[in-house]
Amino acid sequence: MPSSVSPWIRGRRGLLIRASTGFSLHQACEAAVPITVGVIIDIAIAGSDPVGLAIGIGILLVVFLVLMLAWRTGELAAVALYTEMDYTTRRDLLARVLDPIGQARRRGGEVLSTLTSDVGEASSVAWTLGRAISFAVAIAVAATGLLLVSVPLGVAVLIVTPVLVVAVHFITGPLERRTAAEQAALADSSALASDLLSGLRTVKGLNAEDEARRRFRAANTTTLSAALRAARAEGVFSGVTTLLSGLFLVVLAGMSSQFALDGAITVGQLVTVVGLAQFLQWPVASLAFVGPELAKARASRRRIEELSGGETDSLGAPVKAPRGDVMIDGVRLPSGRAVTVLIAAGELVGIEAEEADAIALSELFAGAAPAQQGSILIDGEPLVRPPLPGDARVVSAPHQAVLLTGTVAENVGASDRDDLVDAAALGDVLAGEGWGRQVGERGMLLSGGQRQRVALARALAAQPSVLVLRDPTTAVDAVTEATVADGIRRHRRGRTTILLTHSPTLLAVCDRVVRIGRTQEVRA
Repeated sequence: MPSSVSPWIRGRRGLLIRASTGFSLHQACEAAVPITVGVIIDIAIAGSDPVGLAIGIGILLVVFLVLMLAWRTGELAAVALYTEMDYTTRRDLLARVLDPIGQARRRGGEVLSTLTSDVGEASSVAWTLGRAISFAVAIAVAATGLLLVSVPLGVAVLIVTPVLVVAVHFITGPLERRTAAEQAALADSSALASDLLSGLRTVKGLNAEDEARRRFRAANTTTLSAALRAARAEGVFSGVTTLLSGLFLVVLAGMSSQFALDGAITVGQLVTVVGLAQFLQWPVASLAFVGPELAKARASRRRIEELSGGETDSLGAPVKAPRGDVMIDGVRLPSGRAVTVLIAAGELVGIEAEEADAIALSELFAGAAPAQQGSILIDGEPLVRPPLPGDARVVSAPHQAVLLTGTVAENVGASDRDDLVDAAALGDVLAGEGWGRQVGERGMLLSGGQRQRVALARALAAQPSVLVLRDPTTAVDAVTEATVADGIRRHRRGRTTILLTHSPTLLAVCDRVVRIGRTQEVRA
């Protein structure tokens, strides 16, 4: 997989494999149609064999049935992959833009352009990669069929096709540059339009309507010129690739016709070769277009990374693997105590504190409130803002978590949920309807203890390097609390976990307990 697009697929390979398999089987069946027809002509029609004709038609019907089912499977997987990539990228990018301490400081129109057109263009890599694999499979199947008919014809396809694709790849540079320029000009135009609309009263008050129109017209002219240059480059590219693939296929059909006249191949084989020649025009030309499509995705991805700061994985940027070391460094709590606690990566630590102090610590880890004094360090770096969606570093689960209308599975949100059943003691919650059980508005169809355990499962499912839980078992009975305590320890083994609680059952499973008592300064 190209390194330029692999970050977009990371964690979604299952959908990509399903889409590629469906599209590949579809293309293989399309290539099998002319081969089957040629065999039917030689065996059934030329040989006057009605039984063979019936069998051949039956095989042809099966090929068409598999062809349609394969296309449906591939298309559904590609749509799911595109939708997931588009949603998660748009969500994370929007979170970065709205983050008050974030790095993204761009004009509204430019942000809107990136959030819409660039994200959609970058996410289209889902279709591009899936179909690229299927086109390669189609060419391989067609070449195999041609080799069975005539070795020179098959060898010609196997040699010329890669040469065409590689040659076309090297002329995609101008298209990529012009596409990036077009997208940048569109963003500037959108940003100017946004600025003019937001300051319309000021423009009218200054009688600057003519100047505003002039600037907007100039920006639109620049955008139009960039779009035309990109369109011309794409048109030239399309024409060249179509011409080259067309010439190749004309030569292929001419060679097969000569072989048929010389008696080297039969009439059915001639039909097979001509049919494959017509079929090959689409995958050969389309495979050549993979380069420009990936070029557009790369250009959009670069703009997304510029806006995002390049930190979150779903935006395609590398994320440093967190260890989970935590340093609560001189944090002043509501009680007036200054707390310094060092927690090594992988530790399960219980912290006993007054309710106000526990709430303050939970909010500090969540980024909901700034520290009045001191700071919290994660792997030696200050935790200075709310963790963004997709950030695998820190999750501080709220004590009163809100469930959304829907099923238990939708509220937990993990694809692999089996180990959460024991970890969060969800046996009674899932009894009967399973993960499809409806929770109702704000979880009102569940009891308080059930809501608390579903919220705990959601926090565990995030699998952060650092998980902070404040009194996660206040609404459950003693037996269930013991089960949950053991489940948290097993599920979080090797990852840093902080329990803000007075529960003896929870504190008993901790590696150590830090008690914030009456002293003004606490060090642990």
